[in-house]
Amino acid sequence: EEFTFTTLELKVNFMRAITVNSGKMTTKTKLIHAGRTTAVIEATLVDLHDKIFAHATSTCLIMKKM
Repeated sequence: EEFTFTTLELKVNFMRAITVNSGKMTTKTKLIHAGRTTAVIEATLVDLHDKIFAHATSTCLIMKKM
């Protein structure tokens, strides 16, 4: 069974400016809730020293592909 997703809600907090000197970035993601029709996720953008540059949460609608 295939699924597709769309965003119901998105919230992003920007903590620090990203510049050419910020270095390599990575994301840490976490699935908070996965139900039959919705999912809540969280993501944090960090540098190599785990300094947080941005944090986001999203609620997604889960739909079966037809």
